[in-house]
Amino acid sequence: MISTRAFQRLRNVKQLGLAHMVFPAADYSRFSHSLGVCHVTQRIIRSLRRSGQAIESDEEQRYRLAGLLHDIGHYPFSHAMEEAVHDHYSELITVDAAQPQEAVPVAEEDRVPWLNHEAVGKEVLTHDEELLNVLNSAGIRPEEIFQIFAREQPPRFANLISSDLDADRIDYLLRTAHHTGLPYGAVDLGYLLGQVRVDNNGQICIHPKALRTADHFLLGRYFDYQQVAFHKAVAAMEWLLKEVIKHLLSSGRLDCSTRATRERIAQGSWGSVDDPYLLGLIRDLAVNGAGTVKEMAEAILYRRPPKLLAQLEYIDPRSVGAGRSFRDRRRRVNELVGRWAEELGLPLDRWYVREGSLTMTKVGANIPISELPQLDDDETNQAIRVLNTRTGASERIMADRRSLMHVLADRALYSLRIYALIPANREAELNEIRAHVHTGLDDDEWT
Repeated sequence: MISTRAFQRLRNVKQLGLAHMVFPAADYSRFSHSLGVCHVTQRIIRSLRRSGQAIESDEEQRYRLAGLLHDIGHYPFSHAMEEAVHDHYSELITVDAAQPQEAVPVAEEDRVPWLNHEAVGKEVLTHDEELLNVLNSAGIRPEEIFQIFAREQPPRFANLISSDLDADRIDYLLRTAHHTGLPYGAVDLGYLLGQVRVDNNGQICIHPKALRTADHFLLGRYFDYQQVAFHKAVAAMEWLLKEVIKHLLSSGRLDCSTRATRERIAQGSWGSVDDPYLLGLIRDLAVNGAGTVKEMAEAILYRRPPKLLAQLEYIDPRSVGAGRSFRDRRRRVNELVGRWAEELGLPLDRWYVREGSLTMTKVGANIPISELPQLDDDETNQAIRVLNTRTGASERIMADRRSLMHVLADRALYSLRIYALIPANREAELNEIRAHVHTGLDDDEWT
């Protein structure tokens, strides 16, 4: 399986997008990460066996393969490109929805104009001839694998691959800490994995002895995201990347439609759609492009991130009211950006307002009744669960009053940042531009 072209492609897809432009050694690939997820999955399964859980070798093999192949459908530069593809095709859907529709059959490719990386992975598993031959020779059906990582009718141990405490997140945290030099991956992994259990309802959980270690893991992951994925320069560079990709899509130089993706997979050319392929398109745009998008392409190639002009970060309850207040602030900033663009003579396409919220867990400790209809049962089941050794049942970690998550799961970090891509001939004006922006912000929490 590792030798197939579809899997070898992951050697040329960076796990962390453009994070290596801030953390130089953080340029590891989806290939090494996928091997790690396969390894951690096996360690968890063997821990379950030691605790008395019966797991047949063919079932173990399926979960190991799901760990190995969970990222096989990732686009170049991972999530940044996936978000750009989503934005581009979502805008097309919005435009089409405004037009009168005729009562004619609609092809599936037009109903679903783009595929997320899990859906691409499913397509690769079911239509890549080389990979299919490997699965068939082992007597494994593709759906037995993608049902695990795509959580389509997830089998009993799907949380091993996708949950708040899964092999994917464990490997990601430790590997990112190693390559960035940051300390947030210093988790007692051996102890944590050794305390994985299955409750009397068949759900994966941890022994209460590992409660502190699980808290530590979730805290480490929170700080890792804040310091790496949300780093001001990483976020700025990835905005440039998304804008350039959207331009490539809208200009027809790049086609990531469902139809085109399926054709590449069926023809065996999906293996060449990797980071170097996309960088080639960006280099061409830097040479032959024009206007702001040409500058953006150059900024990606030569690391010239947009400048952070102001930012607002605060921790508030994870609630409908807090979310509404945050969105109101976002709308106000959008209005101001339009005014600043005119006053400063910086076109709107050079401005970026990044909004984000970061939580410790998928769901909070206290879920208001008003939010229950919006929650997916499968999503709530992905929380870390803590075994009750007396009853044999388990409960979500945020419901356990001994856990830090009992308090922290109900909080979120809300963040707004204002960036601008400053032309080279105006960089001397940066302090004046920052001062102008801060003058228009009427909130003392902005820095």
